[in-house]
Amino acid sequence: MEEERAKVPLWRLFLLSASTGALDLGYAVEGAYIIPFMVASGLSLTLSTVLITLSPIMGLLFQGFIGAVSDKCTCSWGRRRPFIVLFSLTAVLGFGPLPYCYYIDTFSLKLIVIVVCVFLLDFSCGLLMLPTRAYLLDVVPVSQSKTGNFIISVAVGVGAALGFGLGAVDWSVVTSTSISIEHQSQIVFGLTSVVFIMAMICTILSVKEQNPSVLEAHIKSTGATSVPEQETAFNEKRSEDAEKQTLMSDKPKKKCLPGSDKICKTFAESTIGVLKFAYYMSYDMWFVWLMSVFAFASDFSFVYGFTTFVGLAVYKGDSSSPEGSESYDLYTKGVRMGSLGLAIATVCCSVMSLILDYITRWIRLKTVLLIAIAAFVCALCLLMYCRELYQVYILAAMYGPFFGTILTVPFAIIPMYQKTNKLFRKEWTNKPPLVEGVAVATMNTALLTGQIIASLVIGPVVDAMGDVNYFMLIPCLFGSLSFLISLPFTFPAIKSE
Repeated sequence: MEEERAKVPLWRLFLLSASTGALDLGYAVEGAYIIPFMVASGLSLTLSTVLITLSPIMGLLFQGFIGAVSDKCTCSWGRRRPFIVLFSLTAVLGFGPLPYCYYIDTFSLKLIVIVVCVFLLDFSCGLLMLPTRAYLLDVVPVSQSKTGNFIISVAVGVGAALGFGLGAVDWSVVTSTSISIEHQSQIVFGLTSVVFIMAMICTILSVKEQNPSVLEAHIKSTGATSVPEQETAFNEKRSEDAEKQTLMSDKPKKKCLPGSDKICKTFAESTIGVLKFAYYMSYDMWFVWLMSVFAFASDFSFVYGFTTFVGLAVYKGDSSSPEGSESYDLYTKGVRMGSLGLAIATVCCSVMSLILDYITRWIRLKTVLLIAIAAFVCALCLLMYCRELYQVYILAAMYGPFFGTILTVPFAIIPMYQKTNKLFRKEWTNKPPLVEGVAVATMNTALLTGQIIASLVIGPVVDAMGDVNYFMLIPCLFGSLSFLISLPFTFPAIKSE
């Protein structure tokens, strides 16, 4: 019920978005270093990019399951925070050991350990976005959801800029270590693990979630779709009373998560729930989903290939040369300078996200989206012909507004469509009372699908064609498709309070 929703202070929204910033720091480090690291470890470009698809495929399968389990979680922490802790810690388990896989002598064992670590970090980053986005939808009113998503985009830009910035630093000068990719990655991945822990703490302390048992009782009694935490004495008292009743009850406590006997059932039900959501989803929402798929395919293919593109095309380096050779050093420097270019671009993303809330008061959100996509596509076209570093940096800066916009729009319009009854194209009589988790999970599948497409296409195509320009041509084509798909759907207007 909207009248019961209290606005969340902006500083708490910034704390809440910390985990989102951390996961995009992880994505940035992954984009800048994973492919070069895997190639330096002896894997081909095709094998490196194809292996990355394992985690988004699994993430795609488990999106609905995590969303459903999160919606039904009865942990005293709340519904979302336990999963934020879980996926933050598993991401650390992936980032921490990964750079030391280089020293494993047996190639098959090295390959297995690298795949496991990359799977953990990428799978965790992909799924961490789900509870964080749903957490935001749970605790803010609809009128504040757009602002909340813009703040998350700011955190995303800051996190990505920090991640790419870490990749741009010549750590051999700072720590007197080797200039090689494997030594650089040890420092970068270690710092990333520390940031994940700190961001997790900030997020779980940001906004207290309402006790799920009280929330469920309120929903059943009022028929409301969601009730965020209220910082009022009434709700505090109601939560305390519910907890006392639970402690005094002779009945066994409910488990926070489903037992092993119900996991398969929950997985099946959640998958069916996502499919049902997709079936009932409005045509506008379908266009938004398809737009997001190709936008994220453009995003991931650009990030995966940009640092390698700079190392090979701009600096004329060679990743296959022996360590210490001039061509290898040029390639390594190009990777670092490519990371710096992406850091500059993501700073632009943060700036864009800061002012986007104000821009959309004068310009329609859809118009901003179309301009951002079109500018990025044009920049990619020009990048194929530019070989000067300053030219590459200027054009790569267009990635920032594009990145911030595609991260904001799909999730910001969920509560807008829900409030204006445009979320579904037909009446869903048996829909779950809490659809936020399923909605975010469904939209999050667009990100994972885009990542899968990018990973399967960019490595094999570049290897087959033998032309580094395909590192820019492929995201350009995906971005063009995203632009065309963006044309049909409309955005509802929600007045800000």
